[in-house]
Amino acid sequence: MDIAKLLTIAAQLNVPGLVGQGLAFMAEVKANADRAKHVLSDGDRAELDAIHAQALAAADNLDASLAAAERR
Repeated sequence: MDIAKLLTIAAQLNVPGLVGQGLAFMAEVKANADRAKHVLSDGDRAELDAIHAQALAAADNLDASLAAAERR
């Protein structure tokens, strides 16, 4: 599912802060992608693993927020 569709669904749920969380998640993904550019060329595996862990945690938080909103 693409991000735009998720944000549309989040807006339709009318849950305060959910769309903002989605936008923050997208910003974090972009920031991590920008950080990863030099990591891939410099070969810093530890930093790449940290970026990956942060991205997974952010995705989990967004999924949990969306699931909670759907239950309401």
